Amino acid sequence: MENKELVLRANIVVALFRATNEQTLFLNKELNQKPKQVFNIWQKQGFKLQDELDKVNLVNDEYLNGLTDYFHDAIDILVKKFKEDEKNKGID
Repeated sequence: MENKELVLRANIVVALFRATNEQTLFLNKELNQKPKQVFNIWQKQGFKLQDELDKVNLVNDEYLNGLTDYFHDAIDILVKKFKEDEKNKGID
């Protein structure tokens, strides 16, 4: 795999982690203690991965920020589409 593709793929993984992590903020208000603990452990491990990839110059802030935004947009589209589908089916 050429280096450009490796950098892009590494940034996609980190951006997916970041977007998922940021989306969990919506859930934390609703969850009890155990799921919050699991998210916390998962979050720490994800940050460790990001740090390790950064050490070998595989994290590019420009890629990372743009990709994270794309994931947030995709999540918003999925939520909107799901709500529309449920509304059309008469399920609330």
